[in-house]
Amino acid sequence: MKGEGFNALDITELYKSTTVQSVINSLVGLPKTSEKYISKSHQKYIARGHLTPKADFIYGAQQKLTFYYANAVPQWQMFNARNWYAMELSVRDYASSKQLDLEVYTGSYQVQWLPHESTGKHIGLYLSKDKVPVPRLLWKVLYNRANQTGIVLIGVNNPYFVETKICRDISHRCTWVNWDRCNVGLGCGYCCEVDDFRKTVTSLPDFRVTKVL
Repeated sequence: MKGEGFNALDITELYKSTTVQSVINSLVGLPKTSEKYISKSHQKYIARGHLTPKADFIYGAQQKLTFYYANAVPQWQMFNARNWYAMELSVRDYASSKQLDLEVYTGSYQVQWLPHESTGKHIGLYLSKDKVPVPRLLWKVLYNRANQTGIVLIGVNNPYFVETKICRDISHRCTWVNWDRCNVGLGCGYCCEVDDFRKTVTSLPDFRVTKVL
């Protein structure tokens, strides 16, 4: 759903598969109908990905609010429906099984890119000219205030190549996350300590973390 802040853009039109295909291909120097990066086959398209999933809420009114575009970012559907979804589900299962009341912070980081066909230059991806960026990364911070434990879960919003990690990977310490995190085609994922993550993503609210969740 479109809120007042999007009146200057036809945001629904920007997310249409044919529009996305044309815009992204133009950015990277491909014919507008090329299916190299954007295609309906094998979920190779960009979808409206929830930052906060509706399933994190109990009541219908709360769930409905998650469908506003303010809570959406462009995600490759292969990533959105697989590793990002699996991570979200794992968080809910973990909190439920441990009976934890977790604080959850989520967001995106930087702009994703693809190489230009002719020059090889890294081209930032947007659904409109310098507007509605396709995020490079999606992240979710989990914090248990009761014992000051926390962890960061990071997903790479690109099914085409491996990226350099922005913080030290401690995925061996969060084995409860049920994702195929090293599968590039599903969007790679990894885990980091909160304070290490803060060195790069400085917008995270301030709270004290003494150990890994």
